[in-house]
Amino acid sequence: MPATLPAAGALSARHEHSGVHWQSVLSRQPHLEAAIHECLERLGKFPAPVDLALVFMQCEWRTSSEAISNLLRRSLNCELMLGCTGGGVIGDATEVEGGPALSVTVASLPEVEMAGFYLEDECLPSPDAPPEAWRKCLGLEHWQVQPDFLLLADPFDFNLNALLRGLDYAYPRSLKLGGLASGGRQPGANRLFLQQHRHARGLVGLALGGNIRVSPVVAQGCRPIGEPMRVTRAQRNVIHELDGVPALKQLERTLASLSQQDRKVAQTSLFLGVATEPEFNLEQILGTRPRNKSDFLIRNVLGLDAGDHGLVVGTLMRTGQTVQFHLRDAQASAEDLEKMLDRYRDQGLQTRGGLLFSCLGRGEYLYKQANHDSEQFRRRFPQAALGGFFCNGEIGPVGETSYLHSYTSCFAMIGPED
Repeated sequence: MPATLPAAGALSARHEHSGVHWQSVLSRQPHLEAAIHECLERLGKFPAPVDLALVFMQCEWRTSSEAISNLLRRSLNCELMLGCTGGGVIGDATEVEGGPALSVTVASLPEVEMAGFYLEDECLPSPDAPPEAWRKCLGLEHWQVQPDFLLLADPFDFNLNALLRGLDYAYPRSLKLGGLASGGRQPGANRLFLQQHRHARGLVGLALGGNIRVSPVVAQGCRPIGEPMRVTRAQRNVIHELDGVPALKQLERTLASLSQQDRKVAQTSLFLGVATEPEFNLEQILGTRPRNKSDFLIRNVLGLDAGDHGLVVGTLMRTGQTVQFHLRDAQASAEDLEKMLDRYRDQGLQTRGGLLFSCLGRGEYLYKQANHDSEQFRRRFPQAALGGFFCNGEIGPVGETSYLHSYTSCFAMIGPED
């Protein structure tokens, strides 16, 4: 059953300050008690009451997650706390991808309404349910403000795509960001927590509304190769023909046009970009307006269908969609991230803090150096605190639609609305 918390009272009279305050701390102490005390000590000079605490911990501490969250919640006297376990955590703009680590991000959010919720598959409305059913499911039927959502889900037993479709339907102007808990390799091995409760399945979420701006920066980290093509025959997740030619033949033509270095990259890092628009003019893509990388949803190329030279991909396909092959390497990922962060920075919005939901396949595995993505954030926003974790899948928008990604870094950029 959904466990929904009332608005967190951020409009109450106890606020004697103005503006959003955001701070993130990290401890790498090997013992749990020492890690908690180090984080609390570093948060001791936080200048305002704590309304929200986001806690991410290495999965090896999952059996102690309830004790950690309860102690932190009491010590911080926060209105609302949620978090999860991860195969790596991010705090104070520092990435820890192995070994024990605890990340605590706190915020003071005056004039902001908050509500936490817990969901299981059985609680979700039917796909054709009206928006009112989704609002009731989240406990937000009486909200008068437009919320944005932070979502943390277990990767094994929650139908996240159904939830994203429902939220996009009920809240089309709302942002949905987050990630899948990681570190556990089987059902029940991850932990999600909300307030004093911990869960080994389902989803915990946070709705935020009022004087807060949550903005997305989604870096998929791939570069296009070849030309866009239309799917002319497909069945489920197999593409049989592209522009009337067997899909494998089109792939061979694309690879033949590449440099020797790119052909080498394609052996291990070939992806398919699926256009996010259901219908569009192909001549527009090949003409004066170059298509933005972010217009494509990046999906894995899983293998070949030997029967008729088709391609097996990591998503359901249909005739009429437009696709383009992509490559992923460290340089492409770095350039894409820098471009997306620069684009956001150039808007001139106040940024007090951020959350980073990054794929386990990024970090040192991809860049061969630590703190790459968080350091790019720090360079552009040196006064903003950054927390987060490494995910089994990342939630973020492409165009107007919310998706579950892989190999992606999704930032939630936080600041005041006014």
